[in-house]
Amino acid sequence: MKKKILRTIIVFVVLFVAMLIVILGYNKLQDRNKQKEDTIVKKNVKVITSETNKEKQPVSVTDDSIIFNLNPGYKEGDVIVSGITSTSKNGFIRKVIGIENKGDNYVIKTEPAVLTDVFEKAQIYKRIKLTEEGNKSVSYSIGKDGNNGAVQVQNAMSEIDNSYRTIMLADKKETDDENNGTEYVFGQKFEKESDPFTISGEAEFDVWLDIKIEIKHGNITCGMAIKSKEGGKILLKCGKDWNKEKEWGLWEKSLPNYEFVVAGIPIVVTNKLELNAEAGAELEGNIGLSYELTSETTTGFEFKSKTGKVKEIKEIDYDSDGLQWETISVSGEASAKIAIHYISKLYGCSGIDVSAGISGKAEGEANQTANTDLEGGYAGSLDLSINPEIQGELIVDIPVFAEDLKKQLLFEAKMKPLWSKHWESSVKWKDDLEWTETGKQGSKYITRYSEVNNIACPVFQFDVPWGWKIESEEVGNGLDEIDEKVVLTNEKGVTVTYWACQHQLGGRSELMLKADISKVADSEFKPTIPDGVGVDESSADEPYANLGTMIVAKIHVTGEMDMKIDTEYSDCDSVFYAVVPEAYVGEREFIGQAGEVDEFSFPYPTPYAFIAESADGTFTAGEEKQIINILKSFKEAE
Repeated sequence: MKKKILRTIIVFVVLFVAMLIVILGYNKLQDRNKQKEDTIVKKNVKVITSETNKEKQPVSVTDDSIIFNLNPGYKEGDVIVSGITSTSKNGFIRKVIGIENKGDNYVIKTEPAVLTDVFEKAQIYKRIKLTEEGNKSVSYSIGKDGNNGAVQVQNAMSEIDNSYRTIMLADKKETDDENNGTEYVFGQKFEKESDPFTISGEAEFDVWLDIKIEIKHGNITCGMAIKSKEGGKILLKCGKDWNKEKEWGLWEKSLPNYEFVVAGIPIVVTNKLELNAEAGAELEGNIGLSYELTSETTTGFEFKSKTGKVKEIKEIDYDSDGLQWETISVSGEASAKIAIHYISKLYGCSGIDVSAGISGKAEGEANQTANTDLEGGYAGSLDLSINPEIQGELIVDIPVFAEDLKKQLLFEAKMKPLWSKHWESSVKWKDDLEWTETGKQGSKYITRYSEVNNIACPVFQFDVPWGWKIESEEVGNGLDEIDEKVVLTNEKGVTVTYWACQHQLGGRSELMLKADISKVADSEFKPTIPDGVGVDESSADEPYANLGTMIVAKIHVTGEMDMKIDTEYSDCDSVFYAVVPEAYVGEREFIGQAGEVDEFSFPYPTPYAFIAESADGTFTAGEEKQIINILKSFKEAE
């Protein structure tokens, strides 16, 4: 009895599986048959593919002719469609307008043709996933649900790989079957520098191209949409005053041309991808910006020949914690952008050119503050935003979709920010910016000798830019030779030193140096009567009364001589910078252990010096610009 029941169950299971296979096979066959029914090729269409017999393939293809060794049997009015071949990497659609027999060759004179010359009827829906090795695609069909009229998307035929989902053109509703836990197909880490910008980060992305072609009664509805999934992070540093934009090409890839066949007709798609970064600033001061973001972007167009109108497809979803920033002092705006640039065409002639980017932007005024009443250590007000920046063009180098589809710009309307925030230190943020405390490091440094010793004497200030720090501070008590010494340094050890001395430091040395002094910038220091000096003491005989115009000078040391053994200078090559009177310009010789400080100080009324140096006497272009700005900012405290 048990054996009989078991045999019955087995027979039932076998019958069920057999019926399921028959049903699924029938449905698949029906889908394929439906696709064939939905696609009708005109009778005068001729096809050339890589599988065409060699003697029937052209030996040469030009802009207006196709050349064969043997008579291909074409006649005027025929439409020739070529896939990827050795003589036509992008394929083509041409209409025959004449035939010439030139010696051993047959020259087929042609003019451009369009898809409505090829298909009497067509419903073509193709999704192509772009990869570096080659592209993968699926076809799909669109129908109506008999119950509620909703659009249904059904796989009709899978080519190469059936694991990629098929959806309508630019449809955002997707299932999770594509999220298989793998990494993005394309990715790039980067770090670029162009004074004053340093930009770094990484970007990863997947890209799909959707193609839609519907032809009926001589009319066409067609479109292309590029869908991408991106993940990335970006960090921008702008180290000084600047009004500039800079773009970097990070990555470029011309992907293999891709061919798919519909009802025997080869359709060729060309694709090119680029990854670009961009920085822009119109500011005084310095700022660092950073953000991380994941997003899904769909951009494209749809054209209907009945109306002659082009509809833009532009959608974006994102996830981000927002824009982060840091500064010493900034006023103005700065932005950092990363963008993916796509160019996709049918037969290399008509298609879409899109740059889809995300930009982080900060605009306003802020600085570091030592005011402990302000949270975060900053004063000011900033408008922060993360913005989509999409630019595009419908490309029609040669018509392929329709004769009346013309080249035009897309996505000219500005999109709303994805994320935005207004930050301010307090309701009275402008007053916050004016708050200062002598001796604190912030947007500027104010010298302290007068405050510490409670005496009247010159008080100076100078900028402390982003990336620099106060390494040491020494303030005397009036009995030391050096009243005050402040050393400002960057991460590479370049120093800018402020000296306030009781008198010249002197010191015996046997080494004499020769230098050429040239002006590189005006100084903000405008000598007057120094604080602590009575008006009655001022006269034309006082040294500080004749300082004249102050400048930032480049001191190029060109020779050195040991006075005990040498009679002539030996060549040397080193540079430092200092704030000095303009009268110092020219060639100078100096000596002494404190030669640089003594020689390139100025009386006000005691010696003061502000000098920039490096260990090896050289500076990068960026360091040079930074120290010139620091020296330039030196002036009496406001």
